[in-house]
This record gives sequence, structure tokens and C-alpha cells, in this order.
Amino acid sequence: MRGRDGAVAGFYCMTDAAAVTPALCRADSLTHRWSSWLRRNPVAAGERVLFLRRWLSDDHGEAPSPVQAACWLDVKRHYMEHRPHLRRIVTTVRGLAAYAPTVQTLCFRTADEANAELDGTVYHAAVLDFGPRSVDGWLADLVAAELGVEDSPRLDAESRELVIGGRRVGLTPRELDVIRYLWEREGKIVTRDELLDHVWEPGYEGGSNVVDVVIRGLRKKLGAEAPMVATVRGAGYRLRRS
Repeated sequence: MRGRDGAVAGFYCMTDAAAVTPALCRADSLTHRWSSWLRRNPVAAGERVLFLRRWLSDDHGEAPSPVQAACWLDVKRHYMEHRPHLRRIVTTVRGLAAYAPTVQTLCFRTADEANAELDGTVYHAAVLDFGPRSVDGWLADLVAAELGVEDSPRLDAESRELVIGGRRVGLTPRELDVIRYLWEREGKIVTRDELLDHVWEPGYEGGSNVVDVVIRGLRKKLGAEAPMVATVRGAGYRLRRS
């Protein structure tokens, strides 16, 4: 990014996750952590993930500034170019508290297991999962939330509520984690073991029936919309908002 005088005022660095090489992972511990996280949380075949490694301005570092705004505008151009195959973007900030209110509204969530410490400073990983409808679905959900359109089911993770049929349904932390995992994989079959591995604590040995208990609780709260979370016999569960 250049200022009015043509001098460099800042930059951002972004790449397709598929282009990350082993040599780059060895050279950069944060990229290594992101790549490892992505292997544990893969996207479907044909879906793409972007790594936004850093943005900095000469005068303000990573803090909000006109240079940062220009960087983000160009990043969003890439969003549009990669639709409908773009599924996620992974980025990092040092000052997490300063950005939390904004990025939560945009549906970013933290991924602490992908954080890295460099030179004594923690670099917090944040992930935006656009969902199976890619950028178009993400934008539609943001607009619906902004306009107060409640007809389409919407997950409000910040308030831990499901907005559906003009009403807000409160969720327990476990219910939120389960429905968010299903939500991010809309239309795909999710097994009980997969939910246990990614939603429950590592090494949980309480049995898969706990998943059924949470699903029953969710369906009860969904009421007439309970069929949104369907049981796939012998396989697991599948969520369809439509």
C-alpha cells in the first residue's frame, strides 16, 4: 500500500493454504501451527482456505488505520475472486481485545490451538468460516442480521442464541459448540465420533450417548424447526437450514 507521495505505507501478506510448503512451515512457526490446525480441521474437496499472515502499516503497526482499511479492502477483493470455493480465512492479531467486538460481528472465532508465541508475544489465530454457501451465504447472513431479518435461521454465537422463526433460543455452551460444528458443515454428514473428537474435551471417554442427549436438547428448543437437525441412520447427523 502506497501513500499519496508514492512511498510504501504498509503491506499485507496472504496466500492460499494449498500453496504452503514444508520449507515455509519450518521457517515460520505461525504458518506451521495454522497448517497443523487445518489438517485436524480439514475442508471439503474443492474448498479453499486463505492464510492472511500479517498486515502492518508504517505508522500504526497492526492497529486500525487508513492503510489497514486499504489492506482489508483488497483482501475482500480476493474473497469475491475466490467465491464460490472459498471456505475459510485464517489470520492473526497481537491485540485481540481491540478487535474482538468487530471480528465477532463478522463471524470470526478464535482458534487458540493455532496460536503461536514469537519473541515472547502471543499471536492469536482467528478463523472466519464462510460456511458451505461460501462468501455469498456469509454476506447474506450479515445483511439479514444488520436488517433484523429473522425468517432465515441464524446462529448468534456471541449471545449464545439461535435466531429462528422470529424468536431467540438460548443455548448451553455445549449446545452452541455442537450446532456450530454442524452449522459449519451444513449438508454434510457428521458422525458422533467426529463430534466427540472436536467438541468434547480430548480423551473424553463418557460414550457417544452424550451426543444424543445434546441433540435431543437442541431439537426440543428448535420446536417445529427440529427437523433442521436430521439423524442419518447408521452414520450420524446432518444439518440443513432450508
